[in-house]
Amino acid sequence: MNKTGAIFTIFLAFVLAIGLVFIDNAGDVYYEAQDVYRVYLDGNSIGIIRSKSDLEAYINEKQNAIKEQYNVSRVYEPNNLKIEKEITYNEKISSVAEVYNKISNEKAFTIDGYIVTIKKKNDDLKLYVLDKNVFTDAINETVKSFVDKDKYDAYLREQQQDIVDEGTIIENVYIEDDINIKKGRIPVNEKIFYDHDSVSATKELTKYLIFGNLDKQKTYKCKSSDTLSSIAEANKLNIKELLVANNDLSGEDALLYDGQELVVNLIDPQITVTEVTHEVDKQVVKYDTIEQKDSSMYIGQSKTIKKGENGIEKVTKKVQRKNGFIVSAVGVSSEVLKEPVDKIVKVGTKRTTWSGSYIGSINYSAPDGYWSWPTKSGYCLTSSYGEYRSYERHFALDISCTGLGSPIYAVQGGTVTEIATGYGNNTSVVNYGNYVEINHGNGVVTLYAHLNSVNVSVGQVVSKKQVIGTMGNSGFSFGTHLHFAVYRNGSVVNPFSLY
Repeated sequence: MNKTGAIFTIFLAFVLAIGLVFIDNAGDVYYEAQDVYRVYLDGNSIGIIRSKSDLEAYINEKQNAIKEQYNVSRVYEPNNLKIEKEITYNEKISSVAEVYNKISNEKAFTIDGYIVTIKKKNDDLKLYVLDKNVFTDAINETVKSFVDKDKYDAYLREQQQDIVDEGTIIENVYIEDDINIKKGRIPVNEKIFYDHDSVSATKELTKYLIFGNLDKQKTYKCKSSDTLSSIAEANKLNIKELLVANNDLSGEDALLYDGQELVVNLIDPQITVTEVTHEVDKQVVKYDTIEQKDSSMYIGQSKTIKKGENGIEKVTKKVQRKNGFIVSAVGVSSEVLKEPVDKIVKVGTKRTTWSGSYIGSINYSAPDGYWSWPTKSGYCLTSSYGEYRSYERHFALDISCTGLGSPIYAVQGGTVTEIATGYGNNTSVVNYGNYVEINHGNGVVTLYAHLNSVNVSVGQVVSKKQVIGTMGNSGFSFGTHLHFAVYRNGSVVNPFSLY
């Protein structure tokens, strides 16, 4: 090697030696590459530290307030914080205090707990508890809000009494929603259902599961003259909703005292409690009226030949309720205990001699038995006239138990004025789905909705008890039933006013 080459080699070695030494602004000196930890928050680098465990310990040390509030022994970094090991030569090393300050200004720290995910149609609902028992106890209390407590306890103990004559047996109770519970880190800025007293936490979560919020509930102070029915009516609630909102009440016949406070908020359940029951009850079978024409009597005259008597029928059915409301009722069997006796009436057909025309319209205030029932026997009522549903009245009777495809009858003769067809079972947003409307004259119109099929056409004249369609679940419907509505002079009236 010549002299020039030797000098260059010595110079290069000196430069490389200098390059292995780096002095940063903080005075840290590195003579070689070393392991460090890069901290990422939401995917963005916020600094490099020497020790991951030191940062974790520093977070836990600084968050004593969180530990005291939630009664936990450890506080952790945010869920979206990542700490990854890497090698560096000359980057600035941050202190754990510097990185901690950046984190605390941006994100919430976490603690150990349980994440409950309830699958929803549009968006999943997440709940956070520190004790898994708080959630399971709240679920159990929520179920008892929708299911008779005594019957539910007997069901759980497998000690339900057999039905002798009439009664109800619970066959199944379950939560319809898909619920997942897993252990995880909970951000402390989320609503966490906890308390040093687990009973309080359970009560608070139960309230949320029933009402959908933790707001202060609207209350009503009872007067001595109040009943549950009058309170529900005054606050546009269904009595079932009122009982759920006040699950300490014993039932619809609960006694109230002067000054008692009841919650009168509309419920918004966050889970679906499904109850399936086997029920046996007796119901009245209305007698029919048979008219016999008599030419010796003038038009408008009538004479009862035989009085009518109602019958009695024992109906066995399987009923499905969701959050306390019947969504399906299927008749299992029916037994006639007493046959109804038809009323027989002679009606005049003889015309008077005065000049004028007679219009054979149906009298709205006709004698008992003049109007027939729209379904076959073995029916049950799943919703009554005038009851509230989410602050809106239901101005019809919902009749079920006779089964999908069972016949629907015209309650009296008249002319079909409107129909709708072509709607599938519970697939249409059109409220009534397939329906038939009949004008009976004298201002009386009847509506038969949610039909499976329609057997008549517009303009057709139908007779009393003629099959006009079949029971279905079309339109905006939650189970096979008939929506039966009655109108008089354009205003809706209680269908029972016909009978």
